[in-house]
Amino acid sequence: MSCKTAPISKDLNTHESDLAQWNIVVFTATTTALLFYHMTRQKSITIDRTLAAVISVLIIVASVFYNIYSLYNFFVRTKILILNATLKCEIERINESRVIYGFITFLVVIVQLLISYHICRNSMKYV
Repeated sequence: MSCKTAPISKDLNTHESDLAQWNIVVFTATTTALLFYHMTRQKSITIDRTLAAVISVLIIVASVFYNIYSLYNFFVRTKILILNATLKCEIERINESRVIYGFITFLVVIVQLLISYHICRNSMKYV
């Protein structure tokens, strides 16, 4: 049986599901921040632009920390799986999962930081 056709460990699926649930929190927080900022810009909510930008960026930054911590937990848990793995294929699948999720998390964090930068830059025009 090749590594690509070997069944994925139930434990790995559990940890991937946990990470997916944590990512839902990250995306919800980021969306909330963007919606709040947009509502203040459209005057649906009356609040100072700078304060709105600070609140939005703080929510996004908190989301970034949560995202990184979630990935850290995923790595710790999958490291335990690697240490307990008996087959080389299991280790390869776990490492592949770690690389893919690590890369995706890195991209999401970069996008969140770019959004935060542009919110700050845009709000500083009016200070």
